[in-house]
Amino acid sequence: MTALAPPLALLLLPALGAPAHADLDVAFVLDTTGSMSGELHEARTRALELVATLQAARPQERIRLGVVAYRDRGDAWLTRSSPLSEDATVATRFLAGLDANGGGDAPEDVISGLQVALTGLDWDPAAEKQLFLIADAPAHTDYADGPTLAQVADEAVARGVVVHAIGCRSLGSDGVEQLRGLAYATEGQYHHIGRVHADAGGLAQAMLQTLAPAPGADGALRPLAVHESRRQARPTPTSVHGPLARLGTWLDPLEREPELPGTACSLTVLLPDGMDLSGPPEVAQGDHRLHVTLPLAAGQGLRGVWELERCLPVATPVQVTLR
Repeated sequence: MTALAPPLALLLLPALGAPAHADLDVAFVLDTTGSMSGELHEARTRALELVATLQAARPQERIRLGVVAYRDRGDAWLTRSSPLSEDATVATRFLAGLDANGGGDAPEDVISGLQVALTGLDWDPAAEKQLFLIADAPAHTDYADGPTLAQVADEAVARGVVVHAIGCRSLGSDGVEQLRGLAYATEGQYHHIGRVHADAGGLAQAMLQTLAPAPGADGALRPLAVHESRRQARPTPTSVHGPLARLGTWLDPLEREPELPGTACSLTVLLPDGMDLSGPPEVAQGDHRLHVTLPLAAGQGLRGVWELERCLPVATPVQVTLR
């Protein structure tokens, strides 16, 4: 396999004169029930590669890595954790001592794993805080004595922790919806990698894509398809003043998705009398924002709603160009 990082010995040298805080805290929250043996093996073998590659991509930053393993109630243990540490071998030694076992029913106690990570790890208040939930089963939502996923998301936001979710194997639609909703509610990302193969590097690549994007990728525009879902002529007067395309910006162009709090899955266009669209909006994502081009034509006003190819955080800034 092509090497992902410079020699690991460089990573372990002490940083003379480094500041007393970590610049990046990264935690794995990993399902370690019986079906996750492949994912556990990859996390174990690639943790050092991940940190070394992050060091190369973000050379001026100090990086701490922590791990929380979880199973389900009734198993030999429910959660175990390794503290956030600059020494990546602390995490790899912890991972080496884990095995994939337990589980049984389809859901697992995802919420307990997240709670231990959010409240039990020593997050640096001054650091960028990123959490990766790695799972192939949905969360138990029928345990009445714990928080809900929505409350966990609120806790993460309050602590400044961005949650990214990685769906593994044949995670069902209910699990995908849960993990994606949790990630989007904290302005994180959702990746689905399916089954892990020995040489694929699925987990590592998904995390690196989020934490250390390739040079130039941040500013590259990636087309995002829109599909017309409903269209109504002549917006009501009370709705004209908010999301109007005016001076290159919209105040509220993303239609919120009620089933996935914090996310938007459609794009709303409101145009006043005298204006219409000659075609669908052109949408691309880049520079941490959504770029929307509106091909204008004469008309009698428009309210159009287009479904996005994938959902986005509602806080995504939007740049509108009129053509």
